[in-house]
Amino acid sequence: LLVNNSPGNALVANSLTAKLDGTNVTFKSVVTQGASNVFIMSSFPTLLPSGSAHSLDVSYIDAQGNTSVYTNRTFNVPAYTTMAATETAPADKVDKTAAGFVANVVQANSVATLANTAERAEFQLRGELMNGSTPYANVANAGPFNIDGIINLNRDAVGLGAEIGDFQSPDYPDAPIPGVDGLWQTDPALTDGFDNVAAEITGVLDLKKGVYTFGVNSDDGFRVTFGASQFDVLNTTYGISEGGKGASDVLFTVVAFDDGLYPFRLVWYNGNGGANVEFFSVAAD
Repeated sequence: LLVNNSPGNALVANSLTAKLDGTNVTFKSVVTQGASNVFIMSSFPTLLPSGSAHSLDVSYIDAQGNTSVYTNRTFNVPAYTTMAATETAPADKVDKTAAGFVANVVQANSVATLANTAERAEFQLRGELMNGSTPYANVANAGPFNIDGIINLNRDAVGLGAEIGDFQSPDYPDAPIPGVDGLWQTDPALTDGFDNVAAEITGVLDLKKGVYTFGVNSDDGFRVTFGASQFDVLNTTYGISEGGKGASDVLFTVVAFDDGLYPFRLVWYNGNGGANVEFFSVAAD
């Protein structure tokens, strides 16, 4: 809770009181930042529910003897998903000296555009996406592929077209989609050589207890799961965007209850046209 002092006036120490939903709030510390006082609330017994609405009443006295009262100031808790310690990997099973991510990429030899769904991508990644009575052949180059640095893939990278998304040159140039060279479809009258792609990108995030906002910029859709067994398709979904769309951000918030190493799996897919994916965290303001 931030209270700004005005020129020639200031907050009287220990005069501020607050109620959340009618219940008195205690403060565990007060920090002075220039002309501002930052009141840090004590931890609540439980998390405020995801998406819930609340009201805050505040009163205080200033150095001139004036009492200010603000009632029924409302706010909404952003939607979030919680992550428990059961989602973490044992520390001795993770090589913390090996930074980066691993990508497995497949592409179906289909003239028709396949369904823009995570379900299609999951079947395709397992080699079980059927074309009639037989699985679609995979025409991507064999992986897996290591991704150093950041996840910032674009079919038009390295001069094939325009960079796209939030991360671009000169600081964060787009990288090609590994395993897909765009050449499998040699007949220009048929579909684009970057169509019908699916990928899974895995890694481990070293998180401290707290709140995190992650984002995916993608064309087309994606799904992000966390879990100690990161390849389990039944792991909890934390972020998802289904269907076809142009490159745009989808943000999602998670609450980690414990410090730990959290394995994740990002499934991304493209139907036709533009194709890109970025995975990032959003810094707190």
